[in-house]
Amino acid sequence: MEQRPPTWRALGWLAGAALSTSACAGATAPGPAPNPPHPRVASASALPKTNAAGGRCKPAPDRPKLVIAVAPRPTPQPHVHVRIDVEAAPTALTHWVLADAATVRTDGIKVSDAGGALPVDVSPVGGELRMRLTRSPCGPVRVEYDVATVGDLSMKPLALVVGADHLRATGESLLLLPTALDETVTSVSLSIDGESIYASATASSFGVGAVKDRLLRGRALRHASFLAGQLGTAVFRGLEGDDDAAWIGYTAFDPRSAAAEVAMLRSAFKAFFGDRQPSPFALLIVSDPRAKGAVSSTPRSQSVLLHAGVEQTWNARVRLAVAQRLVQQWIGGQLWIGPVDAAHEGESYWFTQGVARHFAAVLALRTQVLDPDDYRDEIVGQLSTAYGSPYRGSSNVELARQAKRPGAVALLTARGALYAARVSELMRGLSRGKRTLDPVVLELLERARREGGVLPTTVWVEAMRRELGSAEAAAFERLIGAGAEPTLPKAALGPCYVPVPARYPVFDPGFDLERTLASESRRVVGLRRDGPAHRAGLREGDVVRDARLDPDRPEASAELSVERAGSSLTLRYLPSGTRTGQGWKRKPGMDDAQCRD
Repeated sequence: MEQRPPTWRALGWLAGAALSTSACAGATAPGPAPNPPHPRVASASALPKTNAAGGRCKPAPDRPKLVIAVAPRPTPQPHVHVRIDVEAAPTALTHWVLADAATVRTDGIKVSDAGGALPVDVSPVGGELRMRLTRSPCGPVRVEYDVATVGDLSMKPLALVVGADHLRATGESLLLLPTALDETVTSVSLSIDGESIYASATASSFGVGAVKDRLLRGRALRHASFLAGQLGTAVFRGLEGDDDAAWIGYTAFDPRSAAAEVAMLRSAFKAFFGDRQPSPFALLIVSDPRAKGAVSSTPRSQSVLLHAGVEQTWNARVRLAVAQRLVQQWIGGQLWIGPVDAAHEGESYWFTQGVARHFAAVLALRTQVLDPDDYRDEIVGQLSTAYGSPYRGSSNVELARQAKRPGAVALLTARGALYAARVSELMRGLSRGKRTLDPVVLELLERARREGGVLPTTVWVEAMRRELGSAEAAAFERLIGAGAEPTLPKAALGPCYVPVPARYPVFDPGFDLERTLASESRRVVGLRRDGPAHRAGLREGDVVRDARLDPDRPEASAELSVERAGSSLTLRYLPSGTRTGQGWKRKPGMDDAQCRD
């Protein structure tokens, strides 16, 4: 359903939320082009190698200043013109980066300062576009360039899309920024000029409006989203903070009521997590041709970007997708349990994704955004993932290594969410209803705020040992570390539900798909005579030339292109089986009010 999300710590949510007080006076997308064209740069053959201003440079301000102007232009070819003016210490302006250059073409780069044109070296490196000034700048630096999309990326959430009447963009593919400002508090003025695309409104991760003045770190700009066109908007102002929403395209649900609900939910979350900062937030909604149910929610700086199909309703699944991103401001943002380095951060997803999902569901239930049956469906959905994932049985470390593969993050999330539901109910039972997981996480959150946000996994295990005894350390290693299948306590869903056996669909190609496709001959490996592939006609010795199967959708038809004895044939079948696991049934005669007790 969702792409692997970047972490809130990487997005700099905290930096953006804490610093963004006003500074003003008044389905599967095509892959990126493997070799993006080298950007064209204004000629620098005659540029001076020394400061042309003769030492009379304007001193740098105490706080760096960034003025960014973004202007979509649909003709002659759709592109965006970007102008960036920067005032900062010369040493902070040497190295610049466009983070995602693999999906865009950057042309006509011009760099100047008080002394005139500045010579630069520009080169693509590992998907980035890197620029280096070859002499020290004098005074403010101006950078101008054009950015255009390479290929059709209209279904990719984090893509640059420019049309005759709309713009969707991200900081990663749009903004060439000094790397030294990534962690520096900067005075930012951002403007979006939508006149050429007849935009009725513009919006960004920093709110609704063509011009936004903020105090931000550069990293928050890199992970921002931008919209312009025939937008609908909603703005909520209050002591709790500023909540803006913007949407583009038709949706089957009313975005106005959805935006109001999200604003209410965010206020409830802020109160729960003890966050009294009046921080701003933006909900950005994009309607596109994706199938109903294929919702994508992506964390952005101070915002959530939601992509939904035209027929999508505002149901519990969508609510939870957004709620999880909201909770990750605190769980996975201010509080992080486990490794945070890029190579191992997936080992923390049981907490930053899974425990966050648990609290999103529980708090949405308490605020009546979800009803009890919605919550039951959420638990059953996570159990279905845990029982039916093709990665079931993988350890946390093994699964984290595969985090970029479809379905891996879903299983990491399910494990963490179910584990959190389990230990919370165990605490409730042991304390006779006086204590749950809530105060434990809030205590860890306060500690993280004092100590810098990142706590080792041992801190969590020790907290479980204090609450539930020594056996919980072994339970954590079994359920999270080793990936054992979960079983929730009988009262985990409250007084209205009882556990019952249930059968869950599982992905079952009927042969060893990975070993078959990895082998040089691609002859069938591990074919089971009682499996669905054999029943569909696959035989030992067949060569699989192409296989179209989706491990996340065992209910979707599989298609194999096979060679046998010099002939080609196509086999179609359902790559699915079932497994028995824990399900939940509602007791008759109990209303929702009783279920919330």
